[in-house]
Amino acid sequence: FVVEQHYASGRTEAQAAPTGKKVAVVGSGPSGLSAAQRLADQGHAVTVYERSDRPGGLLEYGIPNMKLEKGVVVRKIDAMKAQGVEFKTGVNVGVDISAGELVSQYDAVVLCVGTGNARTIKLKGGESVKGIYPAVEFLSFATKFLLDSGLTEGKNISAKNKHVVIVGGGDTGSDCVGTALRNGCASVTQIEMLPKQVGRTVIHNPRPQREKEGKTDHSQEECLEVFGGDPHIYQTTVKEVQAGENGGICSVTVVELEPVY
Repeated sequence: FVVEQHYASGRTEAQAAPTGKKVAVVGSGPSGLSAAQRLADQGHAVTVYERSDRPGGLLEYGIPNMKLEKGVVVRKIDAMKAQGVEFKTGVNVGVDISAGELVSQYDAVVLCVGTGNARTIKLKGGESVKGIYPAVEFLSFATKFLLDSGLTEGKNISAKNKHVVIVGGGDTGSDCVGTALRNGCASVTQIEMLPKQVGRTVIHNPRPQREKEGKTDHSQEECLEVFGGDPHIYQTTVKEVQAGENGGICSVTVVELEPVY
């Protein structure tokens, strides 16, 4: 129903909205929820398909609890359910249900499948070494572990008592550093390709500006508190990994980089 407000009289009427279409939204991450919300607001009957056991996509399993409490995601999902949006979790579109079936059952299909496939880096020795994980997989396991079993021990990708190397200095890398700290890691090192202060050198500037400052994010501040130092190694990337007796990583070989402008 569409509620029409008569401002002059202060009277409210509920008018039946035109019959909407049946729409399937594939993926319940930020884009999927946004699309489903707007379609529902326009009066369409929306069904959201999610292959994970909980809706939310990266909001649920990609962003750690320290940055986004999962109760916020649950509250949004519950509000959308109350509006009439249906969520089907544990359904892998293309495997559990075909594209043809979706097209035949719905008037429209919206694909919001996200970027679940990790971008791998080619490391010498990386194919035969255990203990290398994509960032989103590590973050997802950490969140699912907390949601499913609290703080009890169980099957989990954990950094507890381990020396951790994070390859990547962006926002996701920072999330991995913070998660490793909360796992109780023995140490953490973050490999960053960029220099500490990014930008072209200014030869002449008639209006003097403040000197560039190095970025300090939440994970760096936490590492300073826990280990007393910045976890970053700047202008560096990983070239090779070496395996120990148990098949896990015992060391990594890095190479220094030089920025070219």
